[in-house]
Amino acid sequence: MSASSALFSLIYCHGAVPGAIASPGERDDTMDFLMPPLSCTGYRMAAGKYALSRSLDQYLGAILQIEKNASVARVKDIANVLGVKKGSVAGALKKLSAMGLIVYPSYRPVNLTDEGRRLAEYNRWRDSILMLFMTTVLHLSHREAEASVERIGYALGEKVVDRMRQFMAQTYEEVVDSLDFW
Repeated sequence: MSASSALFSLIYCHGAVPGAIASPGERDDTMDFLMPPLSCTGYRMAAGKYALSRSLDQYLGAILQIEKNASVARVKDIANVLGVKKGSVAGALKKLSAMGLIVYPSYRPVNLTDEGRRLAEYNRWRDSILMLFMTTVLHLSHREAEASVERIGYALGEKVVDRMRQFMAQTYEEVVDSLDFW
């Protein structure tokens, strides 16, 4: 892949807009898209504290998605998003509640705790970093990358994800530096 097509892929496919090149002494925000969102401040503590199974990771992500779209997550909504039965949802919610990641009162909407939200936001960011790595570095199709992220994302340690992020940040800077139209 040429430098310009790699940059195009980063910008177009992943919404990374390099912006203007910073003048000397100014902060260059071109790499901000690779950093975890501010909403998951404290994610290092949350990510290291909990060992979520693939299934629980998916439930946490579904609750976050539903809360962002509808402000409240109900058991039936979670079941619909994940394509599972309500009984399966109830069992997973009890586990997440026992871990302190959600508030799950019987027959009421489910809410993420602050810690649950940080972890869910981190997991979403982690998955986007993995998707970016797999599509731009490994040249996998979006479908292949998505299937791989779903299978392995939850199991990767923070250090692995951070190394991928660092690699892409370095590669991105090299691509930008190599382009003569900036």
